[in-house]
Amino acid sequence: MSCYSWLSSAIDAAANVAYGTNPPYGAADFASLYPKFLGPPAQVTITTTVGSADCALSAENSSLAPAQIIAGPGIPPGTTIAGVNGTDLSLSAPATAAGTVSANVYLSPLVPIAVVSAYVALATACLVQARYQELWPVAMGWFIAHFLTLYLQSDPNASSSAAQAAQQGLAKGIAVSQSVGDVSVSYQPVEGLDGWAAWNLTSYGQQFATIAKVIGSGSMYIR
Repeated sequence: MSCYSWLSSAIDAAANVAYGTNPPYGAADFASLYPKFLGPPAQVTITTTVGSADCALSAENSSLAPAQIIAGPGIPPGTTIAGVNGTDLSLSAPATAAGTVSANVYLSPLVPIAVVSAYVALATACLVQARYQELWPVAMGWFIAHFLTLYLQSDPNASSSAAQAAQQGLAKGIAVSQSVGDVSVSYQPVEGLDGWAAWNLTSYGQQFATIAKVIGSGSMYIR
């Protein structure tokens, strides 16, 4: 190895800039951490074929409709129902395995599927697994939940369940005093996250910012 190549490798290793690709991640992966945003799934039995987006349902189901998220063995992350006609089911992506499997379909999410998918894509583009390592799935969950909470908070037509989910996710800080009469509580904002702007607005954002500060600490060298 030449002196230049060795020096270049050493600089890359010390640059504190992470490179790499992320493993597959879809809305169903997010729902495994925060199921309240997508609601309880309905289970259906389907038969898949490798490389084909066409599947067969074991029985007709009138609740199924295009654009619903479907997840299960042999179904790529982020897959949705493309069409359904009786027991004929088509997916938005071809199956990666063959067989009869039990799949989950999310029928009534609190947030539109298009919005969930958009924030999943944003998180995938912003968070590199090579930097977060084992924390990557958790960081993805915090990132997406933060933005979905803000989305629900800004939606004037949100259902009572959606409004409740948004309220639960808003940052309250640390309780520093409370009184019994009329039940009043005073909160102090979490310190140490100055400069993280909107991340301070939700409990998910605060958790993400706390870990991101630790993982991203240190100088960077950009060539």
